[in-house]
Order: sequence, then structure tokens, then C-alpha cells
Amino acid sequence: MFSPFSTAFWRNSLNSYQNLDSSRRESQLGSIHEDAEEHVLFDKDSESFRNFASPKDIISHTWGERLAERLPLWQNLQPAAPKSLACCPPCFKSGLGLILTTCSGIMFAIASLFVKLSNTTIPAFEIIFFRLIIQTMLVLPAAVWARADLLGEKKHRPFLVLFGTVNFASISCIYGSFTRLPLGDATVCISTTPIFTALLAYVFLKESWHIFDAAATFICLGGVVLITRPTFLFGSSNSETSHLIGYAVALSGAVVQSLTFVMVRRVGGSVSFYTNVFYFGWCSALLSGITMFMFQKPVIPDCGEARWFLIGVALCGVLGSFCLNRGLQLEKAAPAALMRNVDILLAFLFDYAFFGQQPSLLTLLGGLLVVLSTAGVALAKWWRSRDTL
Repeated sequence: MFSPFSTAFWRNSLNSYQNLDSSRRESQLGSIHEDAEEHVLFDKDSESFRNFASPKDIISHTWGERLAERLPLWQNLQPAAPKSLACCPPCFKSGLGLILTTCSGIMFAIASLFVKLSNTTIPAFEIIFFRLIIQTMLVLPAAVWARADLLGEKKHRPFLVLFGTVNFASISCIYGSFTRLPLGDATVCISTTPIFTALLAYVFLKESWHIFDAAATFICLGGVVLITRPTFLFGSSNSETSHLIGYAVALSGAVVQSLTFVMVRRVGGSVSFYTNVFYFGWCSALLSGITMFMFQKPVIPDCGEARWFLIGVALCGVLGSFCLNRGLQLEKAAPAALMRNVDILLAFLFDYAFFGQQPSLLTLLGGLLVVLSTAGVALAKWWRSRDTL
């Protein structure tokens, strides 16, 4: 005699059940499918039977299979899988993408404001050093959670080190321009990045470069000329020497930043986003720490506003990068580029509100030309790519 709680008891019961009259079983379960196929006997010596862990598993498996065969509606009664973002309406995803790209422009504008405010007491390379240290600390948990390979494949590591070095040169030029120029002027010069990206992609990646791209490039350069107002065109210049150096540094930052974009496109999806950010962080932190001690005198930030400015630079930079990358995944490049240019408007507003600097008419006209040319390049690229979608 087997115990009713033993596996052997349930095996014998199931074998006895197989010997019942077929018509009796039909009357018990209901004749849903009158032309149903003949029943499949349950083999107690099968591997699947021996692998059951408990009588509960045997019952649920046997009756579940039989009911699934006899009642097609059984599967329709199962709970539906949760809907992901891909199931959302296109208008919702598009709206969310525009919101995220707009937020990225706001975050980058606030970060540039914090850079300029903190530079009154803290050197530029020290700002970069703390910014990259905090950024790396914030990105590491997300990278570990995503199980990203932070070091990357061995064949990609020299490229990743070069990528981090070029990014350090880019962020050094960008932050250096913020410390020497009004925020609006520096932001407009840096916003020429899409123009240089299209040109460098044509040179290094053999991508197409149409007549419209060339026209937009000349319009963009015309806007830069109106902002910088060189002496050989405008005669006596009202700009100081430090401002002229700042304009050169800002444009250099735009060119180098374009080179980083081309490098990312060159390697494609073979390197994780977290890996790129990790190499950008530690390479830039290392190089900024070296240059900080070589060319500048580092200071210990006080416990007041300076430390909060440094934290604000890092947080706004990381949030801006996240919003921009996620927004570009949900929205097309052309509308996203238009909303991303909100940082130019905010930069001019910050100049007037915090530093009392009112832009001239030529500066505003030059900024408008830069915005129109960069947005035009994005729109033209989107228009040409419609046939390939």
C-alpha cells in the first residue's frame, strides 16, 4: 500500500486512469471536439515523467496538457504579457523623443552655466577632472546592471583609448571656450558640429555630401563670421584678444567633437554605449589630472557654492547625454536636432540674466544662420533617407 502523498501512489493512479473506458472520459471532460484525435497515453517510464519533482507537477502537467488540447480557449484565458514602449502609439513615442531632446538642450545649457560660474575660483582642467570622475561613478552602476563589457574586446581597446583621448581634447576646448567667451557666442560656435560632422563623414567614411550640404556649410561659416567679426573684414574689432582665442578654441572643439562622432559611427554597434562612456570617462579624467598639475594650479573647492557648481556640471552633463541618446532612439534626427538647439536660446538668456551681457544684432543674426544651416542639414538628411526606410 502506497502512501497518498508518495510519488509512487500517483504513478499507479495515473496508470489506472489510462485504462478507463474512452467513452467515460469523453463524458467527463465534455465532447468539445467531436473529431478529436485519439488520446496520447502517459508513459511512466518516459524521461519527462521521471523528471517530475512532485505529485503537484504531475497533476498540473497532465491536466494542463489535456485541457489545452480539448479547450482551445484555454490559452486565451492566460494573462496577457505587459505592453512595452514598442506597443505605444507612434505619436506618444515621437512626443517623448522631442521632450527628451529638449531636456538634453536644457541640461547642457545649465551645465555650461555652472562651468562659467565655477571658473571664477576653479581652473578649467580641474572642472573637467571632477566632472569626469563623477560621471564615471554614476555610469558604472548602470553599466554593471546592463552587464556591459567595460574593457571591450581586445582588438577594440587601442581604438577606445584613442577615442577617450580625442574626447578629452573636445571637452577641453568646449569648457575652455565657456571660460573665455559669453555663453551665447560659445554655444553657437560649438553648435556648428553637425556641419563638420557631415564633412568629416564624407572624407573618412565615404558618405554622401550633397550640394545642399555644401551650401549649408558656407551659410554656417557666414554665421560664425558675423559672431566673431574678424578685423580683416570689420576693421577695428571690439573683441579682446582672449575672445579671439576663445572663438578659435570653440570652433576647434566643434571640429574635434565631430571627429568623435565619426569615430563612433566608424566602429558601429560592435562597441557598447557604456564602454564608450567608460573610456571617455577614465581617459579624460587621467589626462585632465595630468594637465591640471602641469599647466594650472589646482585648488581645493570651498564648502560653499563652488562644490555645488561642480556637482551640477557633472549631473547636468550626464543627464543631458542620457536624454539626447534616448531621445534620438525615439525621434527622427531632424526634429530632434531642431529641439536640441534650445540650448542656444538659453545660453543667450543666461548671459543677460546672470552676467548682464546683451548680444549685438550681428551676434543674433549669426546665431540664426548657424541654427538654420545645422537644422537644414538634419532635415535634408532625413528627407534623403526616407526612401531607404
